[in-house]
Amino acid sequence: MSSTQPNPHRGKLRAILVASIILLPVLIWIVFISWGETRCKPLPVYKYTNATGDSVPRLIDYPQGLISQAGVSFGVESLAGKHHVAGFIFTTCPTTCPLVTRAMKEVKEGQEGTQDVAFVSYTVDPATDSAATLAAYAQAQQADWTFVTGDSSALKQLIRHSYLQPYQDAPGQREKITHSSMLVLVDKDQRIRGFYNTLRPEEMKKLQQELNVLRCEYKSQ
Repeated sequence: MSSTQPNPHRGKLRAILVASIILLPVLIWIVFISWGETRCKPLPVYKYTNATGDSVPRLIDYPQGLISQAGVSFGVESLAGKHHVAGFIFTTCPTTCPLVTRAMKEVKEGQEGTQDVAFVSYTVDPATDSAATLAAYAQAQQADWTFVTGDSSALKQLIRHSYLQPYQDAPGQREKITHSSMLVLVDKDQRIRGFYNTLRPEEMKKLQQELNVLRCEYKSQ
């Protein structure tokens, strides 16, 4: 004659299983909602105070006379319907510019398959960097995005006052021009949404992520 001993843990296991079945959908829902709110939380819009005391978005104001490395006129119409990432280089730069170009290339490669973001590199040495010179530089760097040159005073105005980046001559220095090593994220409405240091890999990763945040933001509008 045999007898079956009750398993003292069976009741506890059953209770844990039932609780898990009940709680799992709730946990998934909480995680999904939290992730969605974080991912789609709007990026900051950089603003300034105008003459009347109002805080208004800083918009990119493109001057006349800019051209791409293909010799084609460049302006706001060239970026219609696209967010864009802007960088600042010159072709004879011995130090930071190759790093800026490499960082831009890596960010662009990370956006493979997307159609809503453009990449633009502005020269800060237009006296040297003609359209043809920029075309040769882009080919040498395997950089398949837009490079822009034009009138020196117009470029200084654009870079300093629209993109809010430093730009001045530095005679006698290793780099003859002082300029930014940042990338600037601009949305489809020409508003600045972020600045990212190309010398810091974690900021390039952040830029990749915030391009996706920007897409989500616009998709939810």
